[in-house]
Amino acid sequence: PNQLAALSQGCKSRMTPAAGLHGVEMSPEDASPARRRFFSHPIWGLSALAAAVVAALVANAIWDISGRLTGGEDAPATTLTVVAPATTRPAAATSASTTAASTTTAQRAPSPLDPTVEIIGGCERFAVYSQGRWDPLGAAVRVDPYPSAPQIGSRQPNVIISVDAWVRTEAPYDANRAPWDSDVWFHLTGNDGWVSFAGVRARASHKGESDGPHGGGQPVELRPECEGGLRPVNGE
Repeated sequence: PNQLAALSQGCKSRMTPAAGLHGVEMSPEDASPARRRFFSHPIWGLSALAAAVVAALVANAIWDISGRLTGGEDAPATTLTVVAPATTRPAAATSASTTAASTTTAQRAPSPLDPTVEIIGGCERFAVYSQGRWDPLGAAVRVDPYPSAPQIGSRQPNVIISVDAWVRTEAPYDANRAPWDSDVWFHLTGNDGWVSFAGVRARASHKGESDGPHGGGQPVELRPECEGGLRPVNGE
């Protein structure tokens, strides 16, 4: 028991400023010759010196890191950039005038190929044939029932054309002999344009034949119930 008590008392150590991290102060009870030789070995002095150097380096590093983290004198300047969120104007805030202007701008610009008049009246559709008797063969399709109206298409000779009305305006071939000098125009079903009286026949016709008035083929009958009228597009 006495030996255990002495050993326990000898193991108590504390740090001293002179000895550094590994300095050990022994009590008089532990001053046995073997213990004194062990603790007086030169390695203890070297270890204490090395420990002091390491401790100094660690402390310096901690001080440097602490200075940088806390914005010390040696710490690099930090710039904080704040980006403001984009501001979008609510759609509900658009004024009525702005909406009207946008709608007007979005409307399609008038085209020279747009019709200027539309049919009033007419009848059930019936078939006519594009002429194949005289050159130029076939029939020209115009946007309006006038000789000066833009041509928007044509039909090859002896092609069946569906029409649903006829009107009188201007004769495209007034130098022809009657009835091929007529001012009558036929309205194509589906508002697809107009063909002249001289451009169609009641049945197929071919070059070299001599039937019909002046050898021109059989003219289309102008039924009274199919006569229509004209009005400006959109009532303008």
